[in-house]
Amino acid sequence: MEEKEFKKLGLILFIVILLFLAFIMLRDIVLSIFFGLILAYIFHTPYVKLKEITKSPNGAAFIIVGIFLIVIIIPLILIIPFMTKQLLNVYVFLQSVDLSPILRKLVPALFDSPKTLADVLAMTTSITSNLAAFLLSSIKNLALNLSNFILKGAIVLFTFFFILRDHKALMAYFVSVSPFPKEYKDKLIIRFQQVTNSILFGQVITGAIQGLVAGIGYFIFGAPNALLLTILTILTSIIPIIGAWIVWVPVAIYLFASGHVNSAIGLVIYGAVVVSWVDNIVRPIIVSKLIKMNTGIILIGMIGGLYAFGILGLIIGPLIISYLLLLAEFYKDKGLGMKNSIITQQPKKEEVKG
Repeated sequence: MEEKEFKKLGLILFIVILLFLAFIMLRDIVLSIFFGLILAYIFHTPYVKLKEITKSPNGAAFIIVGIFLIVIIIPLILIIPFMTKQLLNVYVFLQSVDLSPILRKLVPALFDSPKTLADVLAMTTSITSNLAAFLLSSIKNLALNLSNFILKGAIVLFTFFFILRDHKALMAYFVSVSPFPKEYKDKLIIRFQQVTNSILFGQVITGAIQGLVAGIGYFIFGAPNALLLTILTILTSIIPIIGAWIVWVPVAIYLFASGHVNSAIGLVIYGAVVVSWVDNIVRPIIVSKLIKMNTGIILIGMIGGLYAFGILGLIIGPLIISYLLLLAEFYKDKGLGMKNSIITQQPKKEEVKG
């Protein structure tokens, strides 16, 4: 082996070792860093406008992060004890719940066959017991990992701040190391922005708004553990196809079966008229200037991301798959073929509103 080839091989080995060490060092906080990047991307426009006013990159970034803390983090910290109490109430309820009266009202035919009734009751008892065990385990993990949660939250805020402040330098660096030819880099950046905007604003923020609107209905009509149901509805509203109905419909059925008929009817009307229509009103306004993502890619990405990364995977999963397919398209078409993409679908003229 020639000396030149030996040095090249040694350099490659050294880079591989460094990458491995970097992975070991960052693997436990990479999701926190990624979440900080997402926040910086979402708040980029307000930061730029605020920097023009303050004439200070540090000051503008500090104000944005401070507002985020006040509006999001501090209320979340205050809500945690209340949410923990609700989780404990649900745990106690699941431990002692008797589903026989509810089943008798909803499906009276089950009581005609003692064997069928016994099987159904055994199945429902097993489900409630497993749910109770899961809730208790979640509460224990939340208490045990509180210090770790605070540390990762601090990493999110640090990443958020420095990405806001230094976004131009970082963008210039990534553009400089990009393997794509210069004439394709702008197209690639535009497509990355379209993909990210479509997922963050088209799916996540719209889903969050729909879940919050449903939560207002839970509080109005007296649904038990309304805060917990609101959080669950936000998560289901973000996921394509599933939607908010998968939570508010069973809640309405429970209210009806437990004797709160007026509340059940009110929640059904509210869910069908207000919650369901939020998707048709808010989404076109938010994504009117965005490319719509292929629903299949988003759904697969969210499910895979949820398994791999937990709740944050609902955002990370679709982004990873979309970016991978996007890079594959650019490699195949050498940056061409912008109109015919399996990743994105141009919205029809009649769908664009606002």
